[in-house]
Amino acid sequence: MPPPDRSRREPPVPGDKTVLPDDAVLAELTAPVALEDARESLAFWRRRLDELPRHKRAERREAQDAIERWETNVREAERAQYGPSLLEQVLGAVGVRWRPKPRRLVAGLGEDVRIVVELRRRSCGLTVRR
Repeated sequence: MPPPDRSRREPPVPGDKTVLPDDAVLAELTAPVALEDARESLAFWRRRLDELPRHKRAERREAQDAIERWETNVREAERAQYGPSLLEQVLGAVGVRWRPKPRRLVAGLGEDVRIVVELRRRSCGLTVRR
């Protein structure tokens, strides 16, 4: 029996498992990037940013934007290949679905540590000589 002719726009039949060409193309376009391809692209854009002179501001901005996009793509590809990180698993266990950016998280923790050290220093009566 030949496959059904889908050239006419008919509503889909419930339970029909036929994959339309459009669906296959959309699935390919929305699929996550392969991890190796994402890493290669990220390395390319980082090299490009390093090689561009400072006065090429528009090109440097383009490279920086591409780096941010490819860092996101690398994280998504790593998550797809390796699963969620330990931090994401811990946050997921307590019901938090927020995915922090590692750089921002480390910067925030650094600031928290600085505040705790300063409060501890003041509570102990220590002063810094300058």
